[in-house]
Amino acid sequence: MPLAYYPSFLLTGAEGDVFSYWCGWSWISGPAWFLSMLLGFNALAALAFSVVGPSRNAVPEVFVTQPGAFFFALITLSALGLMPMLALFGPYTWLNWHSIVIGQASRPLFYAVYFFAGVAVGARGLETTFLRYTGPLSRRWWVWLMASPIAGLLLVVTLVSIKIDASRPWMRPAGWWLLGCSTVLYSATLSMAFLALFLRFVHTRHAWADNLSDNAYGIYLVHYPFVVWSQYALLGSSLPATTKALVVFGVSLGLGWGTSVVLRSIPGVRAVL
Repeated sequence: MPLAYYPSFLLTGAEGDVFSYWCGWSWISGPAWFLSMLLGFNALAALAFSVVGPSRNAVPEVFVTQPGAFFFALITLSALGLMPMLALFGPYTWLNWHSIVIGQASRPLFYAVYFFAGVAVGARGLETTFLRYTGPLSRRWWVWLMASPIAGLLLVVTLVSIKIDASRPWMRPAGWWLLGCSTVLYSATLSMAFLALFLRFVHTRHAWADNLSDNAYGIYLVHYPFVVWSQYALLGSSLPATTKALVVFGVSLGLGWGTSVVLRSIPGVRAVL
């Protein structure tokens, strides 16, 4: 993050030398906040497996074999995780510990539901769940595809109609429960729609896609400095905004991918990435 935030420091008009930046700038973890939450969830999962063992039957079979049952369980549990926290903290309050951003205060339990839902399905083995290629989710992909824009429109209408004061992110706006309900519905519907589309139409493996999959986590770890520095380099350019966005995307993806490949060539790093 210090490397990523240096261009922001330069744009403040402060002294441009690295020493002044290192001594006087206040850093936060930025987009890497997700890693602290993911680390906590992984620790809880490891603890659960160590206590109960790698059980394939941690949840009733119907929830991992029938997409409808899984969907309604996901909505119910994520609503129970999101709504009380949303009422307590508001929609945009962030938690942090010194420089480490932990995440939006209203969402840790919401994210935990999705994480452990994935753990529960994965523990069964995907071919024995609704995520098999010829399963019910794949066969009814069009249902989820039709439902996703409806859920998306509901979320957009809710966001437009609710007045959120960005200067007071901890305040609970009027109609906050509509925001919570539409967020829960949209997240679950879109997740199921993407899973259904990939199960139905994406069956062919490609070497470049396998390589991208292997390096996806590494790209996430290193991408942000490339994004910020690419944007900084293009500040004085007269290129259209769309062209700049494409250049930044291409440069960041290419350099992030290449950096991940190099890092993963180191045996000790490869064990983690």
